[in-house]
Amino acid sequence: MLKFRSYFAEKDAIWKLIIRLGLSLALFAPLVIYNDTYFPFIFPRNIYFRLIIDIIFPLYLWLVIKNTYQWPKFNKGLVFFVLFILTLTISSIFGRHFLFSFWSTFERMDGLANWYHILMYVIVLLGVNRSEKDWCILFKTSIFVAWIISLYALGQAMNLSFFMPSSGGQRLASTLGNAAYVGSYLFLNIVIASYLVLKKIQNKDFFSWGVFYYGLGIILFTAILLATETRGAFLGLSLFVFLFLLAYLYYERHKRNVFYYFVGALMIAGFIFVSSIFIQKNSAWVKAVPIFSRLANISLSDTTTQSRLMIWKNSILYSFKEKPLIGWGEENFTDAFNKYFPSKIFVTMGSEVWYDRPHNILVQHLVQGGLVGFGFYSAIFIYLLLGLKKLIKQNNSWSVPVLWAAFLLAFLAQDFFIFDNLNVNVVFYLILAYLFSKFASVSEFKERFSNFFLFWQDRSNQSQRKLVVRGVLLVLLSFSLVYFMVWKPWQSNTVFVKTFFYASQAKTAEDFAKVKSDWLLGYYTVPLGDKEKVAGLNDLLDLVIGNPYATNDIRFEFINLTGQYLESNYAKYPMDIRSGMFLSNFYQFVGTFDPSFIDQDIALLESMAELAPWRLEIKFALQKDYQRKGDLPKAKEQALLARDLAPNSRDVYWKLAEIYWQTKEYQEFEANVQKVRAWNRDRGMDNFDQPQIADLNNYLQQAKSAKQKDLIDMLEGFLQE
Repeated sequence: MLKFRSYFAEKDAIWKLIIRLGLSLALFAPLVIYNDTYFPFIFPRNIYFRLIIDIIFPLYLWLVIKNTYQWPKFNKGLVFFVLFILTLTISSIFGRHFLFSFWSTFERMDGLANWYHILMYVIVLLGVNRSEKDWCILFKTSIFVAWIISLYALGQAMNLSFFMPSSGGQRLASTLGNAAYVGSYLFLNIVIASYLVLKKIQNKDFFSWGVFYYGLGIILFTAILLATETRGAFLGLSLFVFLFLLAYLYYERHKRNVFYYFVGALMIAGFIFVSSIFIQKNSAWVKAVPIFSRLANISLSDTTTQSRLMIWKNSILYSFKEKPLIGWGEENFTDAFNKYFPSKIFVTMGSEVWYDRPHNILVQHLVQGGLVGFGFYSAIFIYLLLGLKKLIKQNNSWSVPVLWAAFLLAFLAQDFFIFDNLNVNVVFYLILAYLFSKFASVSEFKERFSNFFLFWQDRSNQSQRKLVVRGVLLVLLSFSLVYFMVWKPWQSNTVFVKTFFYASQAKTAEDFAKVKSDWLLGYYTVPLGDKEKVAGLNDLLDLVIGNPYATNDIRFEFINLTGQYLESNYAKYPMDIRSGMFLSNFYQFVGTFDPSFIDQDIALLESMAELAPWRLEIKFALQKDYQRKGDLPKAKEQALLARDLAPNSRDVYWKLAEIYWQTKEYQEFEANVQKVRAWNRDRGMDNFDQPQIADLNNYLQQAKSAKQKDLIDMLEGFLQE
């Protein structure tokens, strides 16, 4: 028994090192990219993060059992966080499809699986880091990673050939693949760097290398943040600085020295400068700086703002109202959005109309978690803000508590413009865990959960056999987590991607059989990304049909495969109108060979219209189907319904003009074409775009063939203007 305990005691130091190393390595997740995956900027880093957590969390539990580590100190912030995740779990169980709520998509990698891993991450952070030095090591690691990301973005800005070009174009995306993510990520690290500088200043260490390193980092991070042109991150940073400086003027009001007045003058100058950006938004100096230009164009009337406001309005007035208590469930915003689609956001065929997020974390949690989930999420911030207020009185020092309070308020403000992603969460929940640790109590936690501790933690009379059994259970836990949460998703994603390459290179029947079997393997390996895998069948079908080595039998086999899984996928997710439109497009494609599929499509679209009566895509597809069947009255009915749903849209009038031409209502045709022309002119565009000109030319040829002089004159007038 003594030898057994001695052996494992010697190993404890190694396990501790692995856990601490894992926490540091988790902060490198934003650097992880693997091109041979579906969504290479998102999927690989989430798998990397989960792999680390699935290893270190069971290790941490093992050391807790052995009394080497303690359980996290009790704090209400952590309790609120657990209750928030529990609420999302319950709402997902009662939602439409729990597996989707759990797994999410390759594009997002969110869902309950993500929340459980973040919770494990926070628990290990709180259990392992017991001193300020421990936390600062992780803060410094995060700053180091932020330096790498910023320098990479700088390389992109300089068009250095050995750097991957920015996927955001002029807006720097660095290794994160999305400029908005870079802005939010650097905002968090600016706050951390500011905290580390403040600690140096409090210790009278004004001229150390640390102050220079963190200070230079703040300058670089701010410059790259501006280059991302991310308005939400810029506004969050501006609010953070404003609140901190305002607090300085309040708490140091008795000093009234030169620096005090300098800070006051700086705030006034900043206010004047920001005001000038809006007042002189058309001036050359504003237009010359992209972030200033984007800020100046913030308006309640611009298309993006109007779309977001309408989405938020419908989310609160309709979606939340329908399920106010615990919401629709994690990842189910799409269902709520489709049911209460804000049709006025549809302006043209190119409008962004497919949202799986409201681009507002607070609205997202309100819809998906209901009032209960939103309440627990809000309670985390309220609890921490009240705790920081108490710290000011207890420590008779305002700077550090105010810095963190300013950050929390600024982050909430930024929440109005972003949605969750791992790049931000890995740093944000590090900060949140650190703040939790400031208001924790070991004795209170043990008192409340004493029975739990007695069961799991090692006692002097605990037998060797019990210790081995619990150790084996934790090893099985780790292997199970890695297998189901890491390996199976990785296998599914990479096999799915490879099928596209195989389909383009296939030459024999065996090659095409492998394409099919690999797709089926990727689909059934894990439910993660099942919508994307089925949607990908359309692209796979295009490759097979376009492959000269594919026989007609092989092509029909893949047509049947695509139809089968598109139908089963929509049956599984009937409120996912995008999945339904994929199926509709398939029916319309096959309908060119077999007209009976047009009838199937009409039946499908009519059922979709009942579930999502405000979606214009359904009206347009029905109009097209009825036109193909020659039922012009019903086609016209759908076009008019679309017009009523989105009277400010250009394309509803073009669709109406198309119908009026076919029904020979030429005055109505002319009136709707004039509305399209006026719409284009009002926005500084040409009278008609190229597709519209092509349609007008087609109408002109028909008029000439019929020798209808009035129509010829009208159409030539439109084309010659």
